[in-house]
Amino acid sequence: MVHGKVYTTAGSRRDVACLDAKTGELLWMHSENEGARADAAPRRLSGRGLAYWTDGKEERILYVTIGYRLIALDAKTGIPVAGFGKDGVVDLKLDDDQEIDLTVAISACTLRPWWRRTW
Repeated sequence: MVHGKVYTTAGSRRDVACLDAKTGELLWMHSENEGARADAAPRRLSGRGLAYWTDGKEERILYVTIGYRLIALDAKTGIPVAGFGKDGVVDLKLDDDQEIDLTVAISACTLRPWWRRTW
């Protein structure tokens, strides 16, 4: 909760919702329709939540979609931040050291939790 607002991800597409902390009223919602890229995602029903960031002037919500794109939203409006990446989006599968298929290639750290490691 930040400044009387609750930010959360919801649903199988990791939509982002902003709720009034007192009333539970939905203030805004952001959703990305990634089509085939989302359909081919290896972990469609899991997520890492979101993050709140501020420099004292701007407030942003950051989250990673199931299609492996980092999105920056204006925390007050839910609109993508135009000055972040390309229109609010950084594609985490691009500008890598190798060519990969943007639809089906898996690009995620899948290390086991530290308590299950044997090394």
